[in-house]
Amino acid sequence: MTKGKNTKHNKHKAHAHVRHESERHVQSVIKNAEMFFTALRLNGDLTVYQYGHHECQNAHYHGPSEREYYLFHYIVKGCGIYRTENKEYHLKSGEGFLIKPGETTFYQADETDPWEYYFVAFHGTIAKNVIAEINFEDGYIFRSENPETMERCIKSLCKHYPTGMLWGEYKVLGKFYTLLSEMIKEKGISSSVQQRKQNLSVVNKALSYIKENISQDDLSVQGIADHINLDRTSLYRIFKKKFNISVVRYIKNHRMDRAAALLSETALTCREICVRVGMPEYPNFCKSFKAYYGYSPMDYRKTFGTVYKKKHHK
Repeated sequence: MTKGKNTKHNKHKAHAHVRHESERHVQSVIKNAEMFFTALRLNGDLTVYQYGHHECQNAHYHGPSEREYYLFHYIVKGCGIYRTENKEYHLKSGEGFLIKPGETTFYQADETDPWEYYFVAFHGTIAKNVIAEINFEDGYIFRSENPETMERCIKSLCKHYPTGMLWGEYKVLGKFYTLLSEMIKEKGISSSVQQRKQNLSVVNKALSYIKENISQDDLSVQGIADHINLDRTSLYRIFKKKFNISVVRYIKNHRMDRAAALLSETALTCREICVRVGMPEYPNFCKSFKAYYGYSPMDYRKTFGTVYKKKHHK
């Protein structure tokens, strides 16, 4: 019984030693950080506790340790690792990581390209709900789609406003809400759903236009983008995300699929079909069709054509 107690005591002592060493290490490099604290508890719903900026030394680390509040870091230079209780992440400029209260975490700057980050610690009765509105990867990682805007927001927050002055305290809280609004704008759960709906609408409009104009040999990405009032770069990204192919590749595939259907289900000649799918150059059509299906147009018709088989098997 005594042995068991001693083992438990030793583990606790060892864990405490790790925390102590970690905290001592942090204190040794704290001179490289700008760290500010708020003095007034303005709002129990959501309160900024601590904020600042840290340009880390090579291999600087913190942890393993726990926090009693939420702590968000946003990286503006360099890289490093962040380790939760379940996973390790390699992060760089334009990315951020969230530490949650009561969870053991560890993070360390790279040995040759140490990160520089801005951070904000917060708590309050709605803090958990606010975090739930942001689509953090695995619940911890924020990869910004607009890194310049994010950097500007968090830098604006992490200035030394007068501690204890009411206007300064409200200034910090206001800047924090601006940061949260940008994060929710980028990665908000509700905004993500809305964005998916918008992307689906764009895809459906583009597909309808392609289907209606597939016989036009001048059908182009720019023409599709102009028709649905979208720039071609955004159209490319949406198609790539939805189908994992470019718009140009989708048009080529659709032409081949349409040609196969006409070869199988109609008595149109191969030359008539190539015109109907927007590929009037017959040799080019035959070459593309064979590369896609492994059959020449005529061999495909003989093998799979229902109209052809009925005609030649009477």
